[in-house]
Amino acid sequence: MSLNFPANPNNGDTYTSGSITYIYQDPPGKWTASTQVNLDTRYVNSSGDTMTGALNVPAAATGTEVPQVQEVLTLASGGTVAADVTATNLVSNGDVQTTSLNGGPLAGFRNLFVNGIFSINQRFGSTPQTLAGSQVYFADRWKVTGTTTTGGTPTWQTTNGGTNTYRLRLVTATNIQPARIEQIVEAANVRPLAGQQMTVSVYANEAPSVFIYTYDSSNTQVNITASPQSMVSEGGNRYSFTFTLPTAQIATQNLDPGLGVQFRINGNSNPVPAGTYEFWRPQLEPGPVATPFEHRPIGAELALCQRYYQKFDDRVVAAMTLPNTTATRWFSSARTVSMRATPDETFTVNSGTPGTSSSSASSIAFTIGGVSDGAQCFITNYAADAEL
Repeated sequence: MSLNFPANPNNGDTYTSGSITYIYQDPPGKWTASTQVNLDTRYVNSSGDTMTGALNVPAAATGTEVPQVQEVLTLASGGTVAADVTATNLVSNGDVQTTSLNGGPLAGFRNLFVNGIFSINQRFGSTPQTLAGSQVYFADRWKVTGTTTTGGTPTWQTTNGGTNTYRLRLVTATNIQPARIEQIVEAANVRPLAGQQMTVSVYANEAPSVFIYTYDSSNTQVNITASPQSMVSEGGNRYSFTFTLPTAQIATQNLDPGLGVQFRINGNSNPVPAGTYEFWRPQLEPGPVATPFEHRPIGAELALCQRYYQKFDDRVVAAMTLPNTTATRWFSSARTVSMRATPDETFTVNSGTPGTSSSSASSIAFTIGGVSDGAQCFITNYAADAEL
């Protein structure tokens, strides 16, 4: 049974249901029972009353049959809301205890992308680059497409644009082939989330599309989106897309590639029109909604980057002479951050020739041969690459 109050009532109008008569009072614009005696216990008074049990609304209910809840929902100590609660703004004056936030961590390191701030660029710094090739690492952890064009010189650069927000920017004076930025997430960071909903988001000055893929137990690429997908506008130049990770095993090992996300410039246009295109604050997180961008301490972000790439400009590494020889020197040093795997190394020596390397993910170790007796020997421009 439901109360079907008349629409558009006037002050003083009455409505009777069963043995109870209600009077419409305006103000305050409410129907009030004419007597508090023997009220029907199936109904809840607007004040001084407590509802127990479930609130059931018929599926086809409309108009005055639908309850309009406009008061504050208050739970006594130990109270429980059995169903979902949706609110535009939910305010608590005390502690809030919950088991998860959107199915993921409650705080800190929600963003699976590394260097979402784009401010760490060990390879190039802030110097604009004209990059060739299909996949080139630019800002740490972020690959960009090479920019093929006829005439003109398209460039990639990182810039804060005077807004305190670093951006990955592509500038081209002519049309170019489809372009994108991409990050591959290590399997160890993705496997615990298998089967869950994930949301990827990014700010961009032109609406992008997104292409997402993962790897199976044999490290074969498996597309999650069959093609680049349009992203949903969140307002304020932010775009998002929600997808579900597969439940099957992701990658062969924890340190293998686990999940790839490509942001396609200007909705995957082909060609990309001449112009300036910017991305900033990309985020990949558990759950079906895009939460505010997570800012991590710069030291923590740099350490995350150095798991995949380390560069020490003009850094001298101490050298020792190997026993029973004056022509070979031994270089050894612990890494500041252990890398994902044994990296590929490049460096410059001031004397001699690089010899055997026994470096690992956690240490630097190699020999330099052909060094003159008593000569000083050091290396500079050391770089180690363990990217996915």
